[in-house]
Amino acid sequence: MSVFFSLERSFHIIEEQVQGYVKKKQSVIRALDQLKDAAIQMKNAVLQGGLNDFGKLLHYAWEYKKKMASKITAPFIDEMYEIARKKDAHLDGVYYCPHHPIEEIGRYKEDCWCREPNPGMLEKAAKDFDLDLSKSYVIGDQLTNIKLGNNAGYETVLVLTGYGKESYRKKGNSEVRVSFVADDLERAVLWILDKEKH
Repeated sequence: MSVFFSLERSFHIIEEQVQGYVKKKQSVIRALDQLKDAAIQMKNAVLQGGLNDFGKLLHYAWEYKKKMASKITAPFIDEMYEIARKKDAHLDGVYYCPHHPIEEIGRYKEDCWCREPNPGMLEKAAKDFDLDLSKSYVIGDQLTNIKLGNNAGYETVLVLTGYGKESYRKKGNSEVRVSFVADDLERAVLWILDKEKH
């Protein structure tokens, strides 16, 4: 079974980070220093085979990263992250698309196959990890996340946390197909586990 959490963040976050640095905002400067230190420690942990240390350092790096801009995270992301940490879950991979079809971001202005709702990142993950796509799910809080799942032929779960309630209201006016609507991430996971039993 494969579960893809689809989280879309805006390039405006990077702009906010840059402005924080340019304006010498102390919380951003401290977070950058801490991130640099964590990156060096992560490199050393990997080189010395300390994957447990790497995981802890990744957590610290995430906490520092959240201090650099107001919209780096969202309630849905925080909820997913905390549930996964409590259950000792691990990530097999993180995929991202640097492109945008409209925004002026230089060489990355492109309508590509990997940007949601196109399934390029899912196809790459499936290939990288030899996944059984007939048992795959996409969980997200935005309609583009659900459309990604539709385009890939996966079951989809719309969670009502984060942007979910707004997305649910818009769903009636769109062509996206939602397999299940969950109040929160825990309910989404329970639905998937129950479905896999049958």
